[in-house]
Amino acid sequence: MQHPLRGPRWAPLPTTLPYVPQLVLAEVQRLARPAELAGMTAVFQAVTYVGFAAPYLLSVLHAYASASALLLAMAALGAVTLVVTASQARR
Repeated sequence: MQHPLRGPRWAPLPTTLPYVPQLVLAEVQRLARPAELAGMTAVFQAVTYVGFAAPYLLSVLHAYASASALLLAMAALGAVTLVVTASQARR
C-alpha cells in the first residue's frame, strides 16, 4: 500500500516549503517601518523556532481534546492570522 502523502499530487509540497520563510520575511519587511524592521525580523525568527514545539504541544493536548478538535483549532488560528495580515495589508 502506498503512503497517503506520497505520489504526484503531493509532490509540489516539499519543493515549495523552503520558500515560505522568504515570503513571510518579505511580508514582514513590507509591514514594518524601517526603524522596526530588525525587531520584527527577530520576532519572526523567535516565533518560527517556537513553532517547532507545536507537534509536541498537540501531542500533549491530545489527552484533553480529539485530534479533529486540535486541527480545527489550528485551522482557526491560521484563519485569524490571515484576516489580521490581510487587514494590515490594506493600510
